[in-house]
Order: sequence, then structure tokens, then C-alpha cells
Amino acid sequence: MGSPALLPGVVAVSATGPSDTRAPYSTYGPEVVLSAPGGDKSVVGGGILQDTVDRHSEGGHAYKEFQGTSMATPHVAGAAAIIRASTAGSSTYVQSILTGSALDLGPPGHDPVFGHGRLDVGSAMRRVVLQERGVLFAISGFVAWLAATTFGARRGRRRVVLTAALVSGGVFALPLLPLPPSALVELLSRPFLLWADVLLGTGWSRSLLVLSAALPAALTFVLGPTRTFGPWVAGLSAGIGIHLIYGAATGSLALLWLPGPLSSCWLALNGFAAGACAITTLAVQRLSERTGDRP
Repeated sequence: MGSPALLPGVVAVSATGPSDTRAPYSTYGPEVVLSAPGGDKSVVGGGILQDTVDRHSEGGHAYKEFQGTSMATPHVAGAAAIIRASTAGSSTYVQSILTGSALDLGPPGHDPVFGHGRLDVGSAMRRVVLQERGVLFAISGFVAWLAATTFGARRGRRRVVLTAALVSGGVFALPLLPLPPSALVELLSRPFLLWADVLLGTGWSRSLLVLSAALPAALTFVLGPTRTFGPWVAGLSAGIGIHLIYGAATGSLALLWLPGPLSSCWLALNGFAAGACAITTLAVQRLSERTGDRP
């Protein structure tokens, strides 16, 4: 492989043909990270169909077949954009999703022809849904149940557990159902910390304000002592805290403009702070139940 594929931080992509074999024009080498469809026009209908400039066609453009790694690379770039829009992780995390979900075509593991395998966007999104959001849903539900049982009052435990699970993992299975695309489905299927990208614009879910314990702290102070809202606040704080800690450990959350180690430290510290807010609210709820107060 030659420059620029050899540059640090660049994902080298080889091309496959219609039969999932190496395209005859594609170079290869140990630097290849992924392979993707690049087309093979020696096969009838085997090229990559795309809208391109054509001075001789009405409107100045036409759909034509092409082949090349210039067709393969945009497939990977587009897939990375889809994954990036579905998470708030680092570029390394996005790459790990794509390589971990790729269809292995050559010898088991990484090889110089296909890299980690041929790009599989559907598998990559299922990996995000099940192995990130699904895992967060389960972990948060269990940890919240453990905290509510240990520190909290008897009343409201189910609300604590359900809120924590939904805040951390969202209604993660929604994208797997045959539902028409909508903003509501997109919002509800996301963890709470990723709502900002939908409501405010791309990038907000990687801001210092969103990825912090600010909201749990404010709600704990204002609504935590109340019988009506206390369990919800405890669950939300627990869900946010677990997501922040999980993000710090896995790279699935990353702050803009902060290097990796500083970002991880910020996430972990704020995650434990949010967890402390949850425990504080649960303890106040238990004290209220024992004393018979009605705040």
C-alpha cells in the first residue's frame, strides 16, 4: 500500500467485486483495515452505480457504473458517519465497531487482502444497538436495583430500576422492529445522553455540559427529597452515572476538544458524582419512609 493509506489515523480500504472476492485492480497489504464493494466492470452489471457528471446528458448528470477503490472508500466513510451519528464515541471506537462487525472473507482474523473483513453496515448497527445500548440497559437496571435495595426505600424501586435502564440504554430494541423511520423512534431508541444530538444538533452529545453530573446534581437538590419525583431522580442519576463510567471505560463516549485520557477522567469523575447523587436521593427517600414524613 502507498501514501496516503500509510499515514497515521488513515483507514486503508481494499475493494471487493460482486462475488465478495478481491477486485482485480485493488492493491493490498498488511495496512488494509477493511474492504468494501468497489465493483468489477468485467462482470455484466458488476460496477458501482452512481450519479455522476455527464455533459452529454439532460440535466448534466447521469447514472453510470464505475469501479475502483474510489468506490470502496466512500462506502466505509458513509458507514463511519452512520455509526458516528448513532454514538458519541471516539474515532477509535467507531473504527472498532466497523472492524468488529465486518464479514471475514479471508483467513480467520486480519489478513492483507480484506483487512478485518468486508464492510457490513447492518451488522455494525446491530452491534451498536445490542452490544452497546442493550448492555447498558442491562447493567444499569441491575446496578440500580442493587442500589435501590441497599440504600433506598421500599416504595418506588421499580421506578428507579426502569428509569435507570431507559436513561442509560434507551428503548434499544426499537431500531430492530419494522417501524417507519421517525424522529420519535430515533429519540426513544437512544440513551438519554445522546438526545442532545437530535434535539440541539450534532456534536452537543459530546459537550462538557451534557457529559457531566450537572443535571443529576441539580435534580437531586431540587426534586430528590420529594416522594413523587425522588425515585425518578434517583433512576435518572444512576443511569447517567453508569453511562458515563461505561463510556470512559470503553471509549463509547468522548468529549470534543479534550484528549483521550482527560476525556476519560472527566467522564469517570462525573459518572461517580452522578452515582453519588443517586445514592443520596435513595438514602433521603429511605429516611423519609422511616420517619413518615411527606415531603
